[in-house]
Amino acid sequence: MEKNKYSKVEKKLGYKFSDLQILEEAFTHRSYRFEQKLDYDNQRLEFLGDAVLGFLLADYVYRKQEDQPEGVLTVLRSNVASGVALAELAAELELGEYLALGKGEKQSGGETRESNLADLMEAVLGAVYIDGGLDAIRTVFNKLFKKGLENMKTNIWQENPKGFLQHVSQKFYNTAPTYEIISKEGPMHKLVFTAEATIPGTAFKGQGQGQSKQMAQVNAAIALLKQLPEAKNEQN
Repeated sequence: MEKNKYSKVEKKLGYKFSDLQILEEAFTHRSYRFEQKLDYDNQRLEFLGDAVLGFLLADYVYRKQEDQPEGVLTVLRSNVASGVALAELAAELELGEYLALGKGEKQSGGETRESNLADLMEAVLGAVYIDGGLDAIRTVFNKLFKKGLENMKTNIWQENPKGFLQHVSQKFYNTAPTYEIISKEGPMHKLVFTAEATIPGTAFKGQGQGQSKQMAQVNAAIALLKQLPEAKNEQN
């Protein structure tokens, strides 16, 4: 293994490894392991990195969002740690260029595949933790995630009415909302759907329309949320 093979990666992470072998493992896809008959790949580090990142995100949002309920904290954490978000970060750091892949995986564009990049990002974080401990991973976390967290909107429900209705319904009514398409009107190329959102076991219902079933459901969720006093309290 070349001594400075990952020097650019270390610079982007803001951390210099004591043991480059652990970083080598982080960049080893299981397809490469099978092909080369190695005794390691990055799956164990991915598992660890996911847990470490989850802890650091939970700790951060808990301390910084003192007025937000558990549901908001959960969504804030999951937004940052989602597969899409982690893959985007890995692509920004150009980590895919270093990912060791089997021939078939490489030929199919595995170095840019979202799932591979998300797993790789978690594996690299796991490697940092193994190599340098909690202080090291906090340093990398602050460099890579803190700015995005500070700029994140705390009113996360504004762009996710269905998610907010799910949160309110489960928290205050111990059930999930249901949706039903109750009508569709107009010509095939310009259908308008009407959806009804309901909280089972209550009299609360809301209707909404849209040119797709999804949009109709979103508008039905908005209409239903306007009827719920708990929703207003959760947003304040």
